[in-house]
Amino acid sequence: MKEKREIYRFLHVTPRRIFEQLDHYVVGQRHAKEVLAIAAYNHLKRIEYLKFGGDTTIRKSNILMMGPSGSGKTYLARTLAKILDVPFAYNDATAFTEAGYYGEDVEVAIGRLLYATNQNVDAAENGIVFIDEIDKIARRSGGARTGAGSRDIGGEGVQQALLKILEGNKIFVPLNVTAHWNKYDYVEIDISNVLFICAGSFPDLDESPEAKSIGITDH
Repeated sequence: MKEKREIYRFLHVTPRRIFEQLDHYVVGQRHAKEVLAIAAYNHLKRIEYLKFGGDTTIRKSNILMMGPSGSGKTYLARTLAKILDVPFAYNDATAFTEAGYYGEDVEVAIGRLLYATNQNVDAAENGIVFIDEIDKIARRSGGARTGAGSRDIGGEGVQQALLKILEGNKIFVPLNVTAHWNKYDYVEIDISNVLFICAGSFPDLDESPEAKSIGITDH
């Protein structure tokens, strides 16, 4: 009964209520708040149905936030997690590298989520993972910064690893994000219900002045 009450706490939530609470904390960005509210509502509803073993037609989706630095992307995501009372983990995509190289494996993003819950796997499986600077992992040469010559250790390989995680599945993540190379301290987490919010400025997008705006795209 306790578990059901805990899940049913989301039943009174509506997109309008989520929007109104976001509006209380964030001035402007109406379209961004509307998209976030709908995505968050679907995220919670999908969790509820699956927790009870039901079948849901709500497919898993993630969010891409586009806007210049300082436009409030991170603050919006943190505020959303606070409103929904779910764990939140911030990540910088530029720190990710291919497995086997100095840097962070993409699984560390989920490890941070687990850390935010004090290693509570059930809570982490319903949380929000925010990945900032996602536009910075386009193919590039990392020689000067990493000593890897012309190997693209922080670009295309990271993109492929992130895509696998965004699709949602069971993966092994490190219990200690400060020592993630210790392969003996891993735990399995089902990330099929984790909401991923990726963000970037995307300054090189070829858009007309009329099409440019600060906001969020549902993906």
